[in-house]
Amino acid sequence: MFRLTDTQKELLVKEEGVYLFPLSYAQQRLWFLDQFMPGNPAYNISTAVRLHGTLHRDALLQALREIAARHETLVTSFREVDGAPMQVIDPSVTLDLPSIDLSVYGADEQGAQVAARIAEQAQEPFDLRSAPLLRLSLLKLSAAEHVLLLTMHHIISDGWSMNVLIHELSLLYNSAISGEAAVLPELAIQYADFGDWQREYLDSGVLTEQLGYWREKLSGKLPVLQLPTDRKRPLVQSHRGAMETFLVPAELADQLRALSQREGVSLFMTLLAAYKTLLFRYTGQTDQLVGTPIAGRTREEIEPLIGFFVNTLVMRTELSGSTSFRELLQAVKDTAFEAYAHQDVPFEKLVEELAPERNLSHTPLFQVMFNLQNASVEGLSLSGLTLEAIDADTGTASFDLTLGMTEGKAGITGRFEYSTDLFDRATITRMVTHFLTLLEAAAGSPDTELGALPLLTAEERTLVVETYNSKRIEVPVELCMHQLFERQAERTPDAVAVEYLDEKLTYAELNARANRLAHYLQEQGIGPEKLVGLCINRSLELVVGLLGIQKAGGAFLPLDPEYPPERLRYLLEDAGVKVLLTESQLLPQLPEHSAHTVCFDTDAEQINAYSAQNCKSGVRPDNLAYVIYTSGSTGAPKGAMLEHRNGVSHHFGVIDRYNVKASDRVVQFTSISFDVTVEEIFPTLAAGATVVLRPNKKLMASDEFLAWLTEQQITKFNPPTAYMHAFLQDLAEQKLTLPPTLRLLIAGGERAMPSMVRAWREVSTGHNNLYNGYGPTETTVTATVYNEELPDDDIPIGRPVANTQSYVLDDRLQPVPIGVPGELYIGGDNVGRGYLGRPELTAERYLPNPFRPGERIYKTGDIVRFRADGNLLFLGRSDGQVKIRGYRIELGEVENVLCEVPGVREGVVIDREDSPGQKYLAAYVTLSDADLTASDLRKGLAERLPDYMIPSVFVVLDALPMTPNGKVNRQALPMPDSGRPELGTAYIAPKTELEVALADIWQEVLGVSRVGVHDNFFELGGGSLLILQVHRKLKERLGLETSVVQLFQYPTVGALAKFLGDAGDETSVRLGQDRADRRKDLKSRRAARTKNRRD
Repeated sequence: MFRLTDTQKELLVKEEGVYLFPLSYAQQRLWFLDQFMPGNPAYNISTAVRLHGTLHRDALLQALREIAARHETLVTSFREVDGAPMQVIDPSVTLDLPSIDLSVYGADEQGAQVAARIAEQAQEPFDLRSAPLLRLSLLKLSAAEHVLLLTMHHIISDGWSMNVLIHELSLLYNSAISGEAAVLPELAIQYADFGDWQREYLDSGVLTEQLGYWREKLSGKLPVLQLPTDRKRPLVQSHRGAMETFLVPAELADQLRALSQREGVSLFMTLLAAYKTLLFRYTGQTDQLVGTPIAGRTREEIEPLIGFFVNTLVMRTELSGSTSFRELLQAVKDTAFEAYAHQDVPFEKLVEELAPERNLSHTPLFQVMFNLQNASVEGLSLSGLTLEAIDADTGTASFDLTLGMTEGKAGITGRFEYSTDLFDRATITRMVTHFLTLLEAAAGSPDTELGALPLLTAEERTLVVETYNSKRIEVPVELCMHQLFERQAERTPDAVAVEYLDEKLTYAELNARANRLAHYLQEQGIGPEKLVGLCINRSLELVVGLLGIQKAGGAFLPLDPEYPPERLRYLLEDAGVKVLLTESQLLPQLPEHSAHTVCFDTDAEQINAYSAQNCKSGVRPDNLAYVIYTSGSTGAPKGAMLEHRNGVSHHFGVIDRYNVKASDRVVQFTSISFDVTVEEIFPTLAAGATVVLRPNKKLMASDEFLAWLTEQQITKFNPPTAYMHAFLQDLAEQKLTLPPTLRLLIAGGERAMPSMVRAWREVSTGHNNLYNGYGPTETTVTATVYNEELPDDDIPIGRPVANTQSYVLDDRLQPVPIGVPGELYIGGDNVGRGYLGRPELTAERYLPNPFRPGERIYKTGDIVRFRADGNLLFLGRSDGQVKIRGYRIELGEVENVLCEVPGVREGVVIDREDSPGQKYLAAYVTLSDADLTASDLRKGLAERLPDYMIPSVFVVLDALPMTPNGKVNRQALPMPDSGRPELGTAYIAPKTELEVALADIWQEVLGVSRVGVHDNFFELGGGSLLILQVHRKLKERLGLETSVVQLFQYPTVGALAKFLGDAGDETSVRLGQDRADRRKDLKSRRAARTKNRRD
């Protein structure tokens, strides 16, 4: 063997008869890739040929050795010589043909053995320093049946070369058997000569001219093809792969050939156009780049050589759903002819010239390949033998996806070679059916637009449209929401309906109080289709008010008292509210309005004078039940109208899915303006269970809240996902566990993170189920629920609740295949009436159901896809709408208000998630008033927007980045600086030990580099969930006991330090740290004892 590196002189002295030549351009790239990732089998080329008949092994080996004597590449290795890679040609290298006897196995086992041997040989790496780079094996199945395996490294071969080898093998074997001399023309040149010629040819000016074409053709940012995968793309490609084969039926193959002939294109172009259409329909990406090999044998004398001549061309085509397949054929034809005219630029030179951003997770320029070739063994015969090609699954994949097609006498066969890092076999099997369906439609109707060509088989269409939406349960369609409660009050009058702190109301008491309010409201003119505003703090009156409004025949509009007055004023005016139910303590903070105000406390005497009997209102199931406002893209919130029939259907659907029983105790946790409040209260009362209102307006610390859940024996808890995530992580970090009484936790409102599931697994006792819910306000709170085994990665949003349908559709309202992204449309009995006073928007979002005439579907704007098991997976939004802490926010609304702040010239708002699970809003502005600070901007927004819609971070730019077409380039907006934002207050450094300790905790939680004594936690980007982290760290690190409410009350380091009693006593921090250490020790010992008891 050689040393790792030789000099040319040393090598030629030691290895007599060895010849050295430089590498061709193509070989240089494969040499580099082998140095970069040694032993990678992705560039092994394997062929398996079944030989039927009497085989003469010696004659076969002789023929193979003669081929090696004719072609220098088969005796070539590669060495670094004098610091440069060189071809080392050694004519003394000989080939061997090891034989493996599989005849002792039965037919089934033989098949498995053959497949295993093919994969094993294909995946065995080559050492490029050792020739030959051709590996042979002969598998004996019986005396009359063998399989010949040939594997070569791509650096010495290509697909054409395999055909040359098989052809010459046929002639030489036949000659050896007959004893006659083989008639093979002498080779005019060898591959090593080609490398020299290629350099001279390209240096003559050809390279410069052709590179100009490719620079223009591949200009701009090249997209990475975003095929829907079963797993996330790994950081580094492993090149593990598999293959799925299929046959294009003969009749369809003939139709494709006839179409190609009529359109003046080759079959290659037709199949490539169909492949691009498939990729377009799978991804929605209009800019499609597909790699395709070209033989690269542009001179007659190199046609009979074995060597690496093949080049790769990038076929870039712009597609759209309105382009017809016939038009695409001509576009592909033009692109192909242009590429053929510029085919001499080696792909590796092209990559070097374009210098795309390199990423080890995918290949540069393109991620998918297409190839059409002729069958290599058809028409060939060895004396006494017939040859049959075997589709060899080598277990490797060079790209994400490669479609290889072979045209033979029997028809067209296809092979999808795919990365098993990304795809499951079932996914590719479905892809085959979609491709065949597409081919059939394109061949039969080439004038059909690409977006209208069918992909789904009839069976898959039935599955996604009907089978996945078949869950129905019986519902009392004649009843309204409040009448479900009244029915339950008759059944269990003495059962507890609602609790708040030390107060309780039985079903009978709650019914009586709601009835009195209802009669009173009727006297105020409230009846069917009349809206009543309800603005009240969490209390028993909240539930009384909701029921009383509906009993009167009216519909409720919940108004969060925490909203800024300007927003409350808008909601009251836009909804045309005639009566506002509230309490006297809130009157000073309410805006001016025209509604008649009723206060629960000061008007109690009048209200209580009315009858406690159920009142008649004439309200029907199709009357309005409530209106909840959601963020609006035009800058103004929009009111979603829900009818009683929607609510009743919803209540029974979630009672069924969550298995709600009369024994349940359900916490009412969310803001009353959040639609989950409806689900927390009404289905609970319809089932005869108890609603327990959480005690504090501000959030409690996680351990305190856990204690409250345990004390109250809460069985069902449904907070926003962001809170659930923080709550479970806090418990996990504190090594606390959930109480066994809490049988069901439901996350909902935004994407659930895997870290939330991991935290749940740490704190669950085995009795605590975790579900993931999803649903827009417009379709009555919850549309789908995932209540199956939780995965380690993306958590699905599940299947539709009863009486609801979920459709995943394209922009033509056609069902998309399983696994392919589309927009989620929701149908069924839970779809609401529309938007209050917004008929145009209602018509845009509430559409006729194409699958159920006479019904409607709601266009959610959410992009999802079906998993193979029928569960939905949320992928993102199709517009500018996001969810933060469970609240739906239209970025356009925030941007509009931001741009109206005096001194702001331009404003853009995006959602960021720089750390998993930590989603926040970031605002980017250019200013006409350079003195504006982040504090000024925040105050300007706070006058009109609720807290959850105010960005956490404000970034001032000289100019917003723009795309070439003049739009704001949101992708180019910079990550916010982790330094202290400009707050409008001077930075004053912490001085005392406690101030320094507090500032350190704030910096860690907020992700900023420094915090001053007078900096406001919330102006630095803090929020309710982050303040819970501060609370926990104060206890853990400093041993400081405080409530979360107090952290809200003292939002600066200085104020909090003063409150905590820092009067220069710097020993307090050390004492606190000692207490924290002792607490940690006690917790760890307690956890150990608990574990021992379980064991």
